[in-house]
Amino acid sequence: MEGVMIKSSEEWRKEFTELGCIRVYGESCKEHAALAHGVHSDTITDCWPFLSSPARVRAACTDLISILKSFWAEHPTLDTHVDRFIGPPVSGWPIAYELAGMRGVKWVVARENLLHTAPSAVQRGVGRADVSTDEEAEYFSFEGASLQSRDVSVIADDIALTGREISMTIDAAQRIGVIVANPVLVLINRLRPNEWTPGEVTHPRSLVHMRSVRALFDLEARYWPDNNCALCTEGSSPIRRKVKWSVRTHS
Repeated sequence: MEGVMIKSSEEWRKEFTELGCIRVYGESCKEHAALAHGVHSDTITDCWPFLSSPARVRAACTDLISILKSFWAEHPTLDTHVDRFIGPPVSGWPIAYELAGMRGVKWVVARENLLHTAPSAVQRGVGRADVSTDEEAEYFSFEGASLQSRDVSVIADDIALTGREISMTIDAAQRIGVIVANPVLVLINRLRPNEWTPGEVTHPRSLVHMRSVRALFDLEARYWPDNNCALCTEGSSPIRRKVKWSVRTHS
């Protein structure tokens, strides 16, 4: 039946936790996360242990397709046609690849100029469109199937955290006339709200760049400013998530 998930949100959360993709200070680790924009958190998220298993990725994407169909059913006026799935760098690539295969369409990877090229398996497609952006003098390029104006595309990523890569991917796609459809699909949604109280459990927001976000599960967390972090005061070390392909493959 369309819209029925293989696993519940609670079951997915348990699996990610058991794999070490979710670590919480004081429960499963002594460190905490250093995030962008001068924010620290008690919750460290890293999907790479999960993404290393093609079978797990396939199962997760099967449920993401169910989530996508449920979203369409909730919003019957939306066009359900999709031409491409786009994966932001770098963890979104296997998600977009698997989703595209399941829907019988093509997939595209977004790549920052500061990222090294991915293995040849990621570069099998043809076509490229370099798109300049105003933010931080960076550009995104799209590799894989060529993107055309008016193509309807869905963004797919592993974790929605700050929303930066997702937002920049949407900006770059729209600059060449691509229609970025609702919703954005992610494995874990932990988008930090614009307003939060230090130390209090915070539930993620469900919008990024004017797009709805749908995930296998939402993840709440606690946050502090880096200059007044209670966990640093307790002696915990802040660590950053590795994001660049060169770091992933040479560490």
